[in-house]
Amino acid sequence: MILLCCISGFIKLIIPPAVSVFVGGIIIQRYFVRKSNQASFIDHIITELSDLRKDSLEYWSTSTTPDNEKNIKHLENRIKGLTHSILSDLNYFKQRADSKFWLWRFFYKTNPSKESTTYIVEMLDVYDICTGGDFESTKHSIDESKYFEICSSISKVKSELFKIKI
Repeated sequence: MILLCCISGFIKLIIPPAVSVFVGGIIIQRYFVRKSNQASFIDHIITELSDLRKDSLEYWSTSTTPDNEKNIKHLENRIKGLTHSILSDLNYFKQRADSKFWLWRFFYKTNPSKESTTYIVEMLDVYDICTGGDFESTKHSIDESKYFEICSSISKVKSELFKIKI
């Protein structure tokens, strides 16, 4: 009888902290998994931005000759595809951040929709600079002045993404 009373008192003493530790562990684990996934996604976007920079710089440094015409068309399609892909990924990222706003407000001091607006606008600038507006309708010519513009606009998007990652 005394043993049963001691066991019941011990269980009443241990169960609440054990449940608290278990539930807290699950919440903290989900937070760190979410942050890890977010960091991985940002790394993926940054890799694609590096590919876009490389292709754009190659496009604007290649002259139009009959031999290069096929390569230029390939670069135009690749640049357009990469920019649309990155924009759609960033829009998805923005929607996820906006839908999780209550969680963000709990863990962070900033509103993710304000941050996401910044990198979306910067990415639209990247699109305009990399394509020169609508590059498929105009005759291609070498424009070395775009080098700095392309590199700095892509770096702005990377910086905004690194702010969120860190």
